[in-house]
Amino acid sequence: MKRVLMGTVMGLCLSLSAMAAPSIGVLDVHKVLEKAPEMKTIRSDLTSKFKSRQEALQQANKMLRSKMDDLYKNGTVMSENDRQKLQETIAKDRRDVVRMQQNLQDDLTLAQNQAVQGLLSKVNKVVISLAKKGKYDVVLQKDGLAYASEKVDITQAVLDKLG
Repeated sequence: MKRVLMGTVMGLCLSLSAMAAPSIGVLDVHKVLEKAPEMKTIRSDLTSKFKSRQEALQQANKMLRSKMDDLYKNGTVMSENDRQKLQETIAKDRRDVVRMQQNLQDDLTLAQNQAVQGLLSKVNKVVISLAKKGKYDVVLQKDGLAYASEKVDITQAVLDKLG
């Protein structure tokens, strides 16, 4: 019985050592997103798409500050009625500016997420292609690892394929 058990254990050990170790690749997604040529285009497109709204927000802020300065400088010499009207206008303008800013931020975030999703889809296709060509069994994201050797880092290969 002991011999059979030892034979089984030895056979198992030999078969495990005969199996090839899995080939693993590591990808730094943040670096790919930072350095991908397409990100420069995405940033430029988003900047031009939202430029007019950003300028309108800056103008609204400038007008609000002007009214607040006017109230601060001249509030003591204004009639009660004029001062109260100006305060109400400032409060309304402040709400409008906050709303404009929030809407702009929400729309910008949505547009960024959509653009980056398209790039990530492209990156994923490149990773799959490289993994098949390089015979990688597994490709892991670098930010989830405690350590990865430079030998298994495929980030530059992905960037080369993208650009």
